[in-house]
Amino acid sequence: MNLTFVNRFMILISIFLLILLSPAIMAKQLSFNQTDLGASINFKYHWLDENKNEQTFDFELSKQKLSNEFRHFKALRPSLLRMFSLKQLKIAISELNPKEGQVKILPSNNNNIEFSLRSRDPEWNRKTQEHLNKVYTDSLKVYLKKEYYIEFDNIVGTGQSNNLYFKPDHHRFVLEGTEATLPIVNALKEKLPGVSARKMAEFLLSWIQTIPYDEIEDRTTSNGAGYLPPIHVISNNKGDCDSKATLFAHLMKQIYPNLRMIMIYLPQHALLGINMSVLSDDEVIELDGLSFVLTEPVGPALIPIAEASPSSMRYIDAGIYQLEKLY
Repeated sequence: MNLTFVNRFMILISIFLLILLSPAIMAKQLSFNQTDLGASINFKYHWLDENKNEQTFDFELSKQKLSNEFRHFKALRPSLLRMFSLKQLKIAISELNPKEGQVKILPSNNNNIEFSLRSRDPEWNRKTQEHLNKVYTDSLKVYLKKEYYIEFDNIVGTGQSNNLYFKPDHHRFVLEGTEATLPIVNALKEKLPGVSARKMAEFLLSWIQTIPYDEIEDRTTSNGAGYLPPIHVISNNKGDCDSKATLFAHLMKQIYPNLRMIMIYLPQHALLGINMSVLSDDEVIELDGLSFVLTEPVGPALIPIAEASPSSMRYIDAGIYQLEKLY
């Protein structure tokens, strides 16, 4: 083999590795400090953005709100959900007239609840079945809402069974808990006064992408394990893709109340779409006749606004995703 060719090949490989490992490509949080100020904590960030420029951002958060906001949020336990539904069903069954018919709750090896009905009146069977099904469905909704979860259908096209799962209610986390994070919003407005949504998104992206990444659990089996509400991403200085995307949307929604956003769920990943001005080379996704600019807050790659990772684009181009409105 020609030595010149080998040298050129090695140079190309070296350039590729330099680009791959460059701070402009991979997130680099230069420092993160928490300073106790008594009733509050000062958070100070120092990082390199995609252009290798040093960036800083700091704000103070109330200790009380840091400790109290979503303090009881945790991974959903299907066994507790089943116990709650079972209790509601037993109450409903106890209110039935035993002379008209009987209901027996059947043993089950999974978290679903099944029951059998016995009556001489087919109409009683039908009406009672409908009533108990509604009690069961309503009990699920009540418990999930209390725990900040929603039902979630498996992503079409993954080849897995079309089962129903549960996931954190990202929409509520975007809209709620704003009092605790208001100092962050005010600090952003002070740092970037009067800027467009796109300009603010660029800064938020470079900051949130450099927050250390905490790998997502399997959404279809974890029942929310690993997810952190926005304020907890800040206090823990880490987050998975769902957590960091929700933090991004939570802050953007407070600064631009009329801004429309969507969460884009892929197998083992999540990113955002923002309905804002679209440039000719922007990567977008369409919903309800609107264009949403793709936004990847997760990191550690410093992916610019209106771009997405190659793996994300493969799923999106193949139609293997689900959308959730966050506005």
